[in-house]
Amino acid sequence: MSSTTAAAVRRLCSAGEVRSALALLAHSSKAGDAALDVAACTALVHGYCRSGDVAEARRVFDVMPRLELTPNEVTFTALIHGYFICGHREKGFALFEEMRRGGVEPNLYTYNILIGEWCRTGEFERARHLFDEMPVKGVARNVVSYNTLIAGLCRHGKLKDATQLLEMMRMEGIRPTIVTFNLLVDGYGKAGKMSNALHFSNQMRAAGYQPSVVTYNALIAGFCRARDIARANRAFSHMKERGLAPTKVTYTILIDAFA
Repeated sequence: MSSTTAAAVRRLCSAGEVRSALALLAHSSKAGDAALDVAACTALVHGYCRSGDVAEARRVFDVMPRLELTPNEVTFTALIHGYFICGHREKGFALFEEMRRGGVEPNLYTYNILIGEWCRTGEFERARHLFDEMPVKGVARNVVSYNTLIAGLCRHGKLKDATQLLEMMRMEGIRPTIVTFNLLVDGYGKAGKMSNALHFSNQMRAAGYQPSVVTYNALIAGFCRARDIARANRAFSHMKERGLAPTKVTYTILIDAFA
């Protein structure tokens, strides 16, 4: 396959135009340029997964060795992610094991996707094992790695562990994002620990971020949950004073509190 055709296939698949990519491949085949490469096959796998057709993505993946093409870490990761988003988690984990048996090393995105899936079901020992394995394997963790694990811990009420990860993140030289702080504000708010929620909203400001609608919604919900309606109303007023428009979520929180 010419580099121009391969680039066009990747571009079409990235735009979700898998059928157009296949039509281009068919045209190239008629023109005598039928050879596929790893990048084009990976783009097709990714494109099919994005469209929800993980079975067709697997067929492309399985045909690659017959074309003397070896799936790389990007190909494996695209299909693993496709399995997860389509609800076939066991197939995703089985493919990860196949990836390792084949000597293909996971990359940053592979780890982040797997950590996210283990966190989704509250299996934090498995998630943490992969998280800790990353630097050992020479894969530098990024803010997404941390935020993914923090999000899972907060969602399942493991707030102390989430807070420790924030400190670990800073020690590693990774700057927390507004998402990091919002996760902790929301987690502590849902646990009814509003002093902690306010602490992290203050840390957010100290880090140079201004509270967002998400931050205020988390604080308002937390105050409402604690039946501190006066402070919920103050947070609501402060939100509007800062020029942030309340959302449907904001109003739903307040309506439910007064119901």
